[in-house]
Amino acid sequence: MINKKKLSIIAGIIFIIGIVGSLFTYRSIATVPISEEKVINNNNVSSVIIDTNNVRVNINPTTESNMKVTLDGEVNPNIKRTLATDEKDSTLLISYKEKQQIWFNFNISEVLVPLTLNVYLPEKQYDSLKISNNNGYVSAKQQNTTHFDINTSNGRVELREINSQKINAETNNGSMDFKDITAQNIHVKSNNGRIMLDHVEGELEGQSKNGSLSLKTNELDRNLNFTTHNGKINIETEKEPTNVQFNVSVDNGKANILNKYNGNAVIGKGENQIKLNTHNGSISVKKHGN
Repeated sequence: MINKKKLSIIAGIIFIIGIVGSLFTYRSIATVPISEEKVINNNNVSSVIIDTNNVRVNINPTTESNMKVTLDGEVNPNIKRTLATDEKDSTLLISYKEKQQIWFNFNISEVLVPLTLNVYLPEKQYDSLKISNNNGYVSAKQQNTTHFDINTSNGRVELREINSQKINAETNNGSMDFKDITAQNIHVKSNNGRIMLDHVEGELEGQSKNGSLSLKTNELDRNLNFTTHNGKINIETEKEPTNVQFNVSVDNGKANILNKYNGNAVIGKGENQIKLNTHNGSISVKKHGN
């Protein structure tokens, strides 16, 4: 005889199957494709500001002379969407806004097939790039800019091959993944999400409230300041440092610095400060291959 527990499990499975089927049926009925494109013919643009919500944002290089913005995906027709570009002096403003036209709306398609905003920038040196995105992934690759600012809520941030003097990136709920980045100063902060830095060169300051912080680098003779509240700090270097001072603080966890120290240490003259602080989590600094 089937007991009540088994019956409850079977009923739960049937309920979930019904919900999923209803959502896919709703999606097939309610969505319509969207494809927009805007071309900006202005070679004097040196700064770009992007302000968006509920959309994936990709910043791409282009060999074309004109800037181009495209918006693609599937949408619910009950939500009014506006993609706008505006030029003010040498600054290009790109915005994407939504306005719901009915009081209640549920659109699973925007979870399964999110809108994607692609911005194509001609290859040159920019004064500044600024991205603000709420609920959506942000990526940028092969860009040269003096200042790069990224602020997201509920979305991953991914950077590849960026050259800049100063990079400031913050996310409320989402991970960060940076690779092949060169900058004089880099500040990264995540409230909920891990931070992964792969060959990110320059003075680094990283903060994570809930999530690990990792760095892979060629060398460590530079200033670093990493802090996590709940999360590990892992650093892997190709070369052992020759001129650093380690300031290490661990409240609940262990520290292993180059298999030689378990806390503060001075190597060489100690002219470069490496500050590593975690409340709940371990700290590891090791040479690649060890």
